[in-house]
Amino acid sequence: MEFILREFKREDFEILWDIDQKCFPPGISYSRIELAAYIRHRGSLTLVAESTEARREAEGSPILGFIVAEVDRRGMGHIITIDVLGAARRFGIGSSLLAAAEDRLRRDENRDSRGSGFLQPRSGSAHGARMHHCALHPFRRSL
Repeated sequence: MEFILREFKREDFEILWDIDQKCFPPGISYSRIELAAYIRHRGSLTLVAESTEARREAEGSPILGFIVAEVDRRGMGHIITIDVLGAARRFGIGSSLLAAAEDRLRRDENRDSRGSGFLQPRSGSAHGARMHHCALHPFRRSL
């Protein structure tokens, strides 16, 4: 499956929210208000994986997945969510989103090459449950 990564655009929001609802069960998936708040939060980053296949675009949205991440005041990078549609899994989309977010957060924070922070799930029951549900461990990677 061919795809590109790009910046989030406002018009993507409803599609991203719909993907989140498909990827996580009720109680773990974000409400529209929660997802919008995380995307707009100062220091956050949202990247979108989009299909380059015309067939996919003809069937509907070309968006296959997305990641929302942020850097906190201590310089720690956190995954807010990483969502990939079921039919698009096992093509490296999640790994590509994660690597791109790490690179971008590192660049944006002007970190040195030793890596002064980590990209990890945010603490808290809802965030931990999301990450456990994804079974994407380990999450700690040096930035």
